[in-house]
Amino acid sequence: MSQDEFSLLRDGLENHRWLLVSYGGHPVLDGTRITAAFRDGRVSGTAGCNSYSASYERSARELDIGPAISTRIYCTGPEGVMTQERDYLGLLESAARYRVGGDRLTIADATGYSILEYRQSIDL
Repeated sequence: MSQDEFSLLRDGLENHRWLLVSYGGHPVLDGTRITAAFRDGRVSGTAGCNSYSASYERSARELDIGPAISTRIYCTGPEGVMTQERDYLGLLESAARYRVGGDRLTIADATGYSILEYRQSIDL
């Protein structure tokens, strides 16, 4: 087991910056970056255009994320970036469960459907 894998098993969700790979079954738009960092009951990051933050509570496998607040910049490109951001923030609020394995974080809704897929980016 590598040091990174051990760190993920020990820290799980927190103390890492996560980079979104897909949301609701869609890949992240080229030219955009969506991130999440979970720490001290807040998740924050960039949503493709704007910065966001929301409260969260978690247990061993369950995750509840509150409504996000974000900056209000309107980005014109790439095409679809504002729709992607709206969809991402909506899915984030639908979180009910999570799983960390290797360098991946998967967030699922209450039905168990995978809604957000991340890979580890940078330790905090």
